[in-house]
Amino acid sequence: MATDPIEPDEILPPESESARSESSRRKPWEQWKASFGPVLLGVAIDLLDFLTFGVQGLRIGFLFGALAAYFLCSLHRIPFRYKVPLAFAAGIYCMLPATERFPLGTLIGIITRWRGR
Repeated sequence: MATDPIEPDEILPPESESARSESSRRKPWEQWKASFGPVLLGVAIDLLDFLTFGVQGLRIGFLFGALAAYFLCSLHRIPFRYKVPLAFAAGIYCMLPATERFPLGTLIGIITRWRGR
């Protein structure tokens, strides 16, 4: 004697439109983070790059840039496989001399947000 498995949609009533729309809504903080997060990450890295100019950048720029990028990526729950390369790139960017004039981090954040990630 074979019995057919019972599917969940046979037992549960169909989900209403209002319940579906409420679950798909984002909290205000999540909306704000999705909208401005990438841009603010870039601004933070550019500010750090500006603060580590000259000889300071060669000494501590890599360390500060990498730690800041790793921490900011953790705040935005970026996967680990992206955190390490981003932290390394931010460290190199903060260490290189004469990058203070170019807001590369901010531009990358704007492009990332504009493309929808």
